[in-house]
Amino acid sequence: MRDDDAPRPEPGATSVCSRDRDERRLRSLAASARRLRRAGDDRGITPVIAVVAMVAVSATLAAVLGTWMLFGDSPVEGQVSAQVSLAYTGGDAVVTWTNEGDAERLRVVVGTRERVIEEVDGVVRITAAPERTLVVVAERADGESSIVARTRLEDVN
Repeated sequence: MRDDDAPRPEPGATSVCSRDRDERRLRSLAASARRLRRAGDDRGITPVIAVVAMVAVSATLAAVLGTWMLFGDSPVEGQVSAQVSLAYTGGDAVVTWTNEGDAERLRVVVGTRERVIEEVDGVVRITAAPERTLVVVAERADGESSIVARTRLEDVN
């Protein structure tokens, strides 16, 4: 008998041998699962491990937040720092250098007008319209500079 004369199964039909083989595999897998599973071991993790994991996560979170709260406000390395107070009254912008930080001088700019404050407690007055923007730049001797204040004069109290 040639191969083309052999009876062929209908499409979608499974042979008895393959069905028996699949059932044996399924029974074998079920038996393996029963052997691996012991009485009382069906929980994911024990409560002690869960508590330890929660404490570790809480401690890490507290350390990160504490570091951010303590050191998050410090100036960026290379950034020049200084503090100023701003006032705008009667068409005059008044800038006072209140804390030196690491700046050597402050440059105050409103529109095309520019003034320099050379020492702490130094004051500069610039006449300008309220819609103008005031910019205060802190400068160091090494040439580094940073903007320490930038605001519209109408927003200054």
